[in-house]
Amino acid sequence: MRYVQLGVLGAIAFAGAAAALTPQTEPIGPYRRAFRAECVKHEDAGYCECITSGFAQSLGPQELTMARYKRALDDAATPRARAAAQRTIERASARLGFATPESRSDLFNRINALEADLQTTCGKP
Repeated sequence: MRYVQLGVLGAIAFAGAAAALTPQTEPIGPYRRAFRAECVKHEDAGYCECITSGFAQSLGPQELTMARYKRALDDAATPRARAAAQRTIERASARLGFATPESRSDLFNRINALEADLQTTCGKP
């Protein structure tokens, strides 16, 4: 009986250690909805749903948030709106793990490449 107890306790301890090492995945839904809401301000809803689906499958929550801020920057119609969007990106970057200009540049290059790949599939209007 003692061996069985140790086996069960060992299994519980192993499961706890494995859970601690496994990265926690955050639900992507709220980030996906926020990105889509930003997209539909300037694009067709069907296109935005397609792009959002592709982004949600390929990007994590922090990356999807930065993609939303980048979309706001890209869609800014006035210099004032563009400056505000740029400030939002700069403030959020460190909080989301993209503190250096190089890390932001790498992320934005990935986002641009992903969107370019998806544009054909999604039928850019």
